[in-house]
Amino acid sequence: MKVSGLRSVLVAASAAGLALAIAVPAANARPAGTGRTTIGDKCLIGTWLDNHGRTTTKFDGVNVVMHAGGGDVDHITATGIDHSNWMKSQPLVGKYRGFPLTETIRGTNKQLLHASKVGHHLELTVTERGWSAGSTNTYVYRHHHRPGYLNKIGVHTYRFRCTATTLTWMGPKGHVIGTETRQSRTP
Repeated sequence: MKVSGLRSVLVAASAAGLALAIAVPAANARPAGTGRTTIGDKCLIGTWLDNHGRTTTKFDGVNVVMHAGGGDVDHITATGIDHSNWMKSQPLVGKYRGFPLTETIRGTNKQLLHASKVGHHLELTVTERGWSAGSTNTYVYRHHHRPGYLNKIGVHTYRFRCTATTLTWMGPKGHVIGTETRQSRTP
């Protein structure tokens, strides 16, 4: 939900569980429906609705902690492509120099996701593929509207858990930074 890493995903975003097919090498990957996926974890496949979360944004050169209101929808395919639709998402809200800062993102972000097991943790690598034409990021600070930047490139890694109903995004130390609720049937 980025544009920090989570907002591009998951803010984001945003961010899979334990009964999963993990870390299928790309050379052995097959199309969806054959039992193996290039995403590395079939639990991720489907449509997810972002809930509230926490992320950061850069405003006037300063990292500001933002609380995401949720509402963006992720459509994740077996090939790992994530079309993250921010058209109905709630604004992100934070404080900068003691005053409220809001950030409103509109548009669709395309990302490539790949899950793998690293040690005892599941990790999701998110590679930015860019925002659709006409996508916007607007800040409101002290009643002034300012255009923001949308990440078009970059790679971010998150820990995650995925169940039949919930996708949980975690920071590097395992703290929860956001969740998503499944809107589609389990693959």
